[in-house]
Amino acid sequence: MSDGFGITTACMTGQSLAPGEGCSVTVRFAPVAPRQESGALWLRDTTSTPEQLITFYGRGTGVAAGTSTLSFAPAPLQLPTQAIGAASAPTSLQLQNRGGVAITPIALVFNGPAAYELSAIGDCAVGRTIPAGGACFLAITFTPQATGTRLANLVVDAPQLASLAILQIAGTGVSAAINGPPAVEIVEFHHPALILKSHGYSVIRP
Repeated sequence: MSDGFGITTACMTGQSLAPGEGCSVTVRFAPVAPRQESGALWLRDTTSTPEQLITFYGRGTGVAAGTSTLSFAPAPLQLPTQAIGAASAPTSLQLQNRGGVAITPIALVFNGPAAYELSAIGDCAVGRTIPAGGACFLAITFTPQATGTRLANLVVDAPQLASLAILQIAGTGVSAAINGPPAVEIVEFHHPALILKSHGYSVIRP
């Protein structure tokens, strides 16, 4: 758990809860810096209920929050259909600063179900300033690991943004083509064969 979160609870280790009974947990968020924070609460008991992990998020803001805005082009981002396990050609993405002051990202990450199927290179980076009215670019590569629609997000945080800038990303994975010799049709002959015997050998003729 990050330093920005605190928990108070009446629930205790070893405490028994009767059917229908409960106890409460209070989570407090007091950010120590203008950034995204995350935490989690792990619940483990002796019943047949699987262990549970409750995650929570908060974002601290400073006096610069809301002084700039960030947009993406294209948005949302549709990636090409791609064979499983094969990397796509890079897709270009522009991040445009539409505010009056420079934006300096403090986080620039992929998240979502297919986050690990994406990679990016370019001049957008944590700590690299995007001037007012300026832009940076990413080239995003898609390597699907399963068939069907694959979903992810690009999330950008910066002290100058009022909230996280989130871009929805989608791509489609398809089965890889099987390489090999061309298919050949088999022709069967169904008339009886003539068997000739000579010198101990059997010769089959149509």
